[in-house]
Amino acid sequence: MSRRLDATTAHALGGMRAPDEAGAEERAWTIVQAAYVDRAPAAPARRRRPMAAVPLVAVLIAAVAFSPAGATVKRIINRALSAPHIARMAGLSLPAPGRVLVSSGHGTWVVSAAGSVRRLGGWTQASWSPRGLYLAVASAGALAAVDPAGAVAWQLPVRGVSDPRWYMPSGYRVAYRAGASLREVAGDGRSDHLLATAVAPVAPAWRPGHAFQLAYVARGGVVVVRDGDSGAVVWHSRRHPGRAVQLSWSPTGTRLLLVTSAGAWLYLPGQSPPLSLRLAVRGPVVAAAASPDGRRLALVRGGRAPQLELADLTAPERPARTVVGIAFDQPTWSPDSRWLLVSQPAAGSWLFVRVARRQRILSMPGVAGRFAGPRSAGAVRIEGWCCAPAG
Repeated sequence: MSRRLDATTAHALGGMRAPDEAGAEERAWTIVQAAYVDRAPAAPARRRRPMAAVPLVAVLIAAVAFSPAGATVKRIINRALSAPHIARMAGLSLPAPGRVLVSSGHGTWVVSAAGSVRRLGGWTQASWSPRGLYLAVASAGALAAVDPAGAVAWQLPVRGVSDPRWYMPSGYRVAYRAGASLREVAGDGRSDHLLATAVAPVAPAWRPGHAFQLAYVARGGVVVVRDGDSGAVVWHSRRHPGRAVQLSWSPTGTRLLLVTSAGAWLYLPGQSPPLSLRLAVRGPVVAAAASPDGRRLALVRGGRAPQLELADLTAPERPARTVVGIAFDQPTWSPDSRWLLVSQPAAGSWLFVRVARRQRILSMPGVAGRFAGPRSAGAVRIEGWCCAPAG
């Protein structure tokens, strides 16, 4: 019998698939790439003659050629070898100017670019004011404004506070959710009042360049733009499928972006009739964030193949491109829109992805455990990266 397989047999073996091969591929790839992210950097090896590797290479080739799941093994190896270079960062620091705001059940912290950490108190949520001079912070029964040193400027007793957001660019208003209601308070803590009821659990968004207009998602998937002073409805959309994930305006306030678990939509509410455009984004989407310059949208897709993607908001018809094929969460942009910070909840790690010019990826393993302990690292929230370069 010939030791070489004929063409018909080789073709038949190549088309065979092992039971649950697709699931095995995704599980194997997740393990391989997660280990690649958190691996210790290896010291440069001296150049050696390749003869010692020949037996191992031969075994791998044989496995790929003759195994029923050989095609799957080959795809996993090719994807691992083509993964972007991920370097480990030494210590807690930021690759771009600004400060990162972090919250957990244990409190709220500010992390500087140099790596210093300041705890602001036992607040469990927070957000930056437009120029980073103050922060809106929340706990189970209170909403307050504090400075970056933690000193309280004012405080209101409110139950069920979440998602406080400052009016841009002046900070003269703070919108927040209290349970299923949307409320508004002046920047000095006065005139707290109800603005809307039956609101979906997603952060509201102030409209830049339009005095106190606020966008929010109502129950049922309708986006509403309301005047924060009079309460009058300025504009509303049709219903959208899926769970609301993120709502944001472009820097000029002319475009309104809605991301749900089922897709993404771009609106121009100032036009008559308002223009609606669905982006080339596939679900399921579990998290999203638009860049401060309004040019890119970072997406975390779930499902059987979780991955981090970037969509071009200047070309909505262009499909999003994959950046890293691992399950990440909480995409947060740097103030200059050149870096993207994402978390890996399972490992308590942070990843910094440079999206401007040549892509670069920096890994900070185990950083989330510093704010919540190793067992609660997945509960750490990245609340924002402040502030704009001019601020």
